[in-house]
Amino acid sequence: MAESKAPVDESDSLHKGLTGFSLNDSESNRLSEFKVRPGSDNSHSRRCAKFLEDQRNRRTKRFFAARGIDELDLDDEDDEVKSELATVDTGVGEPDHKDAEGEANGSMEIIDDKGDNKKKDVPKKPFADQLLLSEWMEETPVDLAQNWYFMLCPIGKRCLVISSKGTTICYGRNGKRLMSFPSSLPGGARKQRPTAKDYCILDCVINFEKKIFYVLDLMCWGGHEVYDSDFEFRSYWLQTKFQENPEAMQLSTTNPYVFLPMGRELCTPLALKSAAEKTYPFDVDGILFIHKEVHYVPGKTPLALWLKPDMIIPKLFSPS
Repeated sequence: MAESKAPVDESDSLHKGLTGFSLNDSESNRLSEFKVRPGSDNSHSRRCAKFLEDQRNRRTKRFFAARGIDELDLDDEDDEVKSELATVDTGVGEPDHKDAEGEANGSMEIIDDKGDNKKKDVPKKPFADQLLLSEWMEETPVDLAQNWYFMLCPIGKRCLVISSKGTTICYGRNGKRLMSFPSSLPGGARKQRPTAKDYCILDCVINFEKKIFYVLDLMCWGGHEVYDSDFEFRSYWLQTKFQENPEAMQLSTTNPYVFLPMGRELCTPLALKSAAEKTYPFDVDGILFIHKEVHYVPGKTPLALWLKPDMIIPKLFSPS
């Protein structure tokens, strides 16, 4: 039997609050309703409505990572983990303007520019561009308190995690294979003697120093794909599956990286106020707002929005 360590408890770590999102008494008293500009040209609402309508009228095309499971080459050497892996790159928040990308929120993917003068046609990696990306919150959704959830996103590197055929592989946003290792995820270790149907796909942020994957979303578990399920169900299933498989949240010789599912809250003023008053065992990079009906579709969507902690008060709440 593999040696198992105690479940990860980050309560002993230095708790970090939401920097820039602290409340004084006057601010706390006025957090009773969200700030929505009446009569404004809410183009975001129209884009959301169109996105949801298109989503209802079609099943999502299978161009996702699940189609590439059979292409996994488990005999390849892992890509060398270069200094870029230590770069802060949550990649959850995505600026709309290219010139602000990476500077406004530190989310830009770092790419090695050695040999940049020699342009070559490089085949696209099969697992590139497979993550759902958010937009800056330019307008406050009119249904924010009714149809949206929020979650805190730790500082780290955004990645796609796939477990299949007895191994677990972590890919960067550009599809680069970062590392492979055994895990307690479905199909994640040879010891499980997995079948072809035992595989798992997760959207994560990894902290390399702590050896923790913070799981933002679940797209497949045990071969059951939920790309076409709404976020409300996916987040429920995420919590349920990890509760049923606690070994994935524990350090052991067969699970050298811990997977911690991130919680979500219905986006009400009271819930945001409560979040601001808590402390956390990780540094918060930003707050992800996500519509409860959105399917997991790679690329940017108006149904996922992003704010830095210090933007919450001025952006969402009415002036005193």
